[in-house]
Amino acid sequence: PLVDLARRDLATDRDPDRRQTPRRQSPSTARGPGLARPDVVRPAPVRPGPRTLQQLPRRRRCVQSVLETERLDLLVTSTRSTNYWLGLPRASYVCVTRSDVVAESAGGVSRIAVASSAGRIGVESGLDAARLLEWQRELPGLTAEAWLPITGALRRIRATKDNLEQVLLRHASEVTCGAVAEAVRALRPGCTEADVLSWYQCGLLDRHGGLVGRDDVTVLTGSRTTRTWGGVTTRAVQLGEPVTIDVGTAVRGYWSDVARSVVLVDSRRAVPPGWRKAFDAVRAALGRVCHDCRPGATAGSLATACEAELERRGFAGSMPHHLGHGIGLESHELPLVTVDSATILEPGMVIAVEPAVVIPDLLGVRIEETLLVTEDGCRIISQPSQEELSPDGVVVV
Repeated sequence: PLVDLARRDLATDRDPDRRQTPRRQSPSTARGPGLARPDVVRPAPVRPGPRTLQQLPRRRRCVQSVLETERLDLLVTSTRSTNYWLGLPRASYVCVTRSDVVAESAGGVSRIAVASSAGRIGVESGLDAARLLEWQRELPGLTAEAWLPITGALRRIRATKDNLEQVLLRHASEVTCGAVAEAVRALRPGCTEADVLSWYQCGLLDRHGGLVGRDDVTVLTGSRTTRTWGGVTTRAVQLGEPVTIDVGTAVRGYWSDVARSVVLVDSRRAVPPGWRKAFDAVRAALGRVCHDCRPGATAGSLATACEAELERRGFAGSMPHHLGHGIGLESHELPLVTVDSATILEPGMVIAVEPAVVIPDLLGVRIEETLLVTEDGCRIISQPSQEELSPDGVVVV
């Protein structure tokens, strides 16, 4: 029955992880007086169908190889990984032995451990602590040291995305970027950060039919843009003030992570002091990262190149966070893109990079794009990108 359910789910465009939200038309009053709703261009629906099942043999071989490298007898993953390893809904645990990879109920895990005479059991983070304690009581012959955290090895396998995952990540980015672009086009003096968030959410409803967002969704205006994260308030944006939107969305279980920065003016001559220099520096740093991002380069070299470009433009030490991270089934995955990272980039890796500049007590600029490492370089899959949305970061109203 589980296999039949999985095949039926994969043959449709139903997302089992998405909160189903009725499609609705947002009231025009929510967008400010006289503000027309922009036309919506919906991305074509993604219908993976049986292609997910075609990827499973490679994934199974990879996860079984962890038993050898980590000297394990049994590996148990959390329910959130069931679809990735077996193509099944997130309702079971995945038990990996040297001979098979199977989905099991909570009670079945103990039976498999006994049948395989497991002496060392690897467990993925995300397992319910109460469930883990229950297994330990059911297997009194195993000491606490026999249960080993193994999340790092699994995340290293997932760091390189197969073709289907690349399609899903690109679709998630397109959904998010399109919704952000709609919110940016709706900006007007007097609108609040909460208004901007609601416009973004309406864009998600139009493109995706549901809402799955991060807990750290950020909309910043004015001097609040100097913060790395700051949530959403009812502060109203005024002419001459910057606006930063940093959001993410999950589509069929795969995440996006996007940040856009603009300044709201009534003419291009009214751009505030410092904006053009800061925005151009961030834009140049992003260009340098995209130029250097290719197979064989290290993740650390991208972060170093970004900081060098910002320093060359007079913003040494002005980026308040690391450059980026991988993205996939989780919003933050391997590889980490930090100065000290020695991870070698490979074709199929997908990373979110976010160069930023902060001028204390004045303004902050950050642009986050998602890059797919290709055979000969990289490609930006977060479309429309900042370059397409507003190449100079200026919105004239």
